[in-house]
Amino acid sequence: MIGEKVELTLYAIGIVVSVYAIAFFLLSIRASGKLKLHITSLQKKYSMYLKIILFVVWLTTGILILIDAQTLFDFVKGAFWLILALDAILLVISGVHIREKGILYRGRLIPWERIETFGWERLDSTNRLKINIGKPLWGFPKEIAFDVPADKIEKTDLLLSQYLPGAVLL
Repeated sequence: MIGEKVELTLYAIGIVVSVYAIAFFLLSIRASGKLKLHITSLQKKYSMYLKIILFVVWLTTGILILIDAQTLFDFVKGAFWLILALDAILLVISGVHIREKGILYRGRLIPWERIETFGWERLDSTNRLKINIGKPLWGFPKEIAFDVPADKIEKTDLLLSQYLPGAVLL
């Protein structure tokens, strides 16, 4: 078993990293320019509601733990889990945005200059947009894909053709 001081240090580092991730996420949204289109599917909305309910339960449990906390260790441990949950919720509810400077996906901006190709994969009930990133961002795959609701396909196509006139269609 690791010592209590080591565990406390690891939780404190986790808090700092999670707070940094939240700040980075919020700054990415601000720096990515004006919102042109918010793309969210109904499936993701229901999933988001479920995750928000789970987060509220988690938050309530965490607060109850903190109220009974007598030591710094319990406080730091509880704060770690609360901040980590907030970080996860922010990434889930952010969705996909088409903005002036690029596409905001999972809280990270993919600049227009990095997108080489894009195309649609039309299945029975979903319309999936695939984007190939020429020079991938750290921690991102070379290709990303996400569902686009039927009512937003035309607007998405218009914006992509406006911002990516030289991109090759898949």
